[in-house]
Amino acid sequence: DDVAIPYAALDQTSKLVAGLLESKGVGPGDRVGIMHNVTIGSDQREDGVPTIGDDVFIGAGAVIAGHIRIGNNVTIGANSLVVRDVPDNSVAVGVPAVVRPKRGYGAASEHARKER
Repeated sequence: DDVAIPYAALDQTSKLVAGLLESKGVGPGDRVGIMHNVTIGSDQREDGVPTIGDDVFIGAGAVIAGHIRIGNNVTIGANSLVVRDVPDNSVAVGVPAVVRPKRGYGAASEHARKER
């Protein structure tokens, strides 16, 4: 995988790595960019942790919580709270995060391409 984060500390349930709090069992996909002060893990209401796809960017201060899936080619905005699945080719921004298709993807973009 193309994720390189220096090791800082480890306990039984989570690890704190260079400002990233990551629950045990979380594993990002390939080419994932994780900025500082990001939290990824359980939401304490149900078992399971997020699954993160390939080509994902997670902005500073974002929180990704729960047994959810972050798809491929996703951007998560800084300080966003993501508690629901984010499909491929999407942007998630806000508290709680609102999910929108990336420009050039989705039904509206497909319709625009056909009109040309």
